[in-house]
Amino acid sequence: MEQMKPMSPVVKAMEGIINCIAGHDRVILREEAERLKQKGGESWAIGEMVVRTCIMLDDLNVKHAGWR
Repeated sequence: MEQMKPMSPVVKAMEGIINCIAGHDRVILREEAERLKQKGGESWAIGEMVVRTCIMLDDLNVKHAGWR
């Protein structure tokens, strides 16, 4: 059986965004993204992308209440 490789920060971020869209808890995701941003460099950029995605999804939920 093939052993699973550890996920890169980019893959983890994309998985988080997909979970966000699927309706998982964005508060927890944003906390994780803020911790990622504290590492700096590429991790900061990935964390910022996740935070901005969460903000956009929150805005969509407010504008389209009852959409789901």
